[in-house]
Amino acid sequence: MKEAIWKSIAGFVKVSKYPFLPCPYCGAESLSLDARSLHVRPLPDSYKEIASRHFRDLKSEKLKSLSETGEVVKDVFETQPLLGFLIGLGAVAAELQADIENMAQSIAFFQCGGCEASVSAVGLAKVYTARTGEQHKQETEVKFEYFTPSIPMIPLSEHLPREIKIELLDAFKHYHFDPPSAASKLRRAIEKFCQSQGAKGTNLHRQIDSLKATLPLEAQYLEALKLVGNEGTHSNGVDEGDLLLAFKVIQYVLEFFDRKKRFEETTPDYEKIQEKFNSQLIGRDPVKA
Repeated sequence: MKEAIWKSIAGFVKVSKYPFLPCPYCGAESLSLDARSLHVRPLPDSYKEIASRHFRDLKSEKLKSLSETGEVVKDVFETQPLLGFLIGLGAVAAELQADIENMAQSIAFFQCGGCEASVSAVGLAKVYTARTGEQHKQETEVKFEYFTPSIPMIPLSEHLPREIKIELLDAFKHYHFDPPSAASKLRRAIEKFCQSQGAKGTNLHRQIDSLKATLPLEAQYLEALKLVGNEGTHSNGVDEGDLLLAFKVIQYVLEFFDRKKRFEETTPDYEKIQEKFNSQLIGRDPVKA
């Protein structure tokens, strides 16, 4: 899993800088944003705060920045009124000179450079209006919160049971706009893994514990993942960084299915070796041989 890709799109990204993503159809890392397909429309102010966690975060950051600037001006003004007044004028001037930012809704398509299939994306856009007298303006930035179909954040093997894959794709989908829900979906994927291995117990903790005899390392990893899932289900203390770590851990756990498949495929070869060379040991001392 390439963490850098997902970290880079956790917030707003300039359209021209949007990275290539893994294609949900062919798996190639060649899914690119088609800038020509991007459309933006105004989003009512009354809906922005309710609609997006990312808008709320941006608003909090801006209020914090203004508050810090105000405190600095206040402190200077109390000791040096003229200097404080000039600093305040400078802050206002900088605000007036900055491009005007408008939050909008956005929709676009991504296209795979390999299989040429498409993925639709919906989210928010920061659209800038140029300053008075200026011909150039800042580039539009986007934060996509929904991808259809969901984009896999870790490789999903063909040997992975369908029920686990469904839960993981839901977890990847929620990652972009609701981390706690993504963690809850991750917990369901853990439950499906335990069920696929015939785990025993009336709750997830006991089911994981029952796997320790046969899958000790996987069980150890699942215990940690369960904590992330519990936090997402019962609280809001999970963020994108926590999920990226969890996805890396579950990627190792799910490689179990590939290892199991390789074992099944090589078992006939192993048995042929055993049969041929064990027959040659008949009558010999197996220790000396």
